[in-house]
Amino acid sequence: MHFACGAVGFPAVTVAALVVARRCHAEGSTGWAAGSALSGVFFFASFAAMASSGGAAWGLLLFTAGVVVISAWFSVLCLRLLRSAAAGRHARPRIRLS
Repeated sequence: MHFACGAVGFPAVTVAALVVARRCHAEGSTGWAAGSALSGVFFFASFAAMASSGGAAWGLLLFTAGVVVISAWFSVLCLRLLRSAAAGRHARPRIRLS
């Protein structure tokens, strides 16, 4: 069960980072776009290395580094979104509900 959830969840986190990168690029935040894309790609590469290393120490260490990087990215992203919401800079919804 653990590996099945990881096989779905880890690529999903990578896709989320790349979606954020694309949105940041469209908004002109090139630093955030690059950081998000690099974090997502590094996380996925570290996961692939761990999965293909056969339990070698280098694969586990690389994956640990990937988890630290993606966790830091997610934490900083959450802080950024909280600060922008607190400042009253809400993004306009793309779809009107009324």
